[in-house]
Amino acid sequence: VGSRQPKTQQHFQTQFHLLEIGIGTSIITTKAKAETLIYTIRKSLEQGQSFKALAQANSQLPSAQSGGDMGWIALEQLPSSLAKFVKTHPFKTVSPPIFINDKWVLIQALGKRTQNITHQLNRINARNILFQQKAESAVETWQQKIRGESYIKILQ
Repeated sequence: VGSRQPKTQQHFQTQFHLLEIGIGTSIITTKAKAETLIYTIRKSLEQGQSFKALAQANSQLPSAQSGGDMGWIALEQLPSSLAKFVKTHPFKTVSPPIFINDKWVLIQALGKRTQNITHQLNRINARNILFQQKAESAVETWQQKIRGESYIKILQ
């Protein structure tokens, strides 16, 4: 007779495979200059140039080394203006330039999937429980130390 594991609630998340190109503003690169560059890049994409090559050559985002590939991302992880574009436009459509957090961004969704994230959530919960236990233990140790170092002189 095998033991029965209690059924845990399964958690699923809709994720999108995204590409991005971003041009930031700075003291040297004005908002207008960055905007001109991002529109030039978008025009190159419309003319058939590779998103990956353009991202590697121009993007100032961490994903540039991987050709702008952000991997699978949940919409909750994106700024609302990017999430809105991903939700409302067909796959493989390049967004118009969107200005977010001092940078101009182009984004493209390649696909959509529903992913079971139960295992990841369980790991996060376990990590949080362990952290809480260690924090409580550290507080208790600190309180004991303070009590031990305390000196009360009673004057009569």
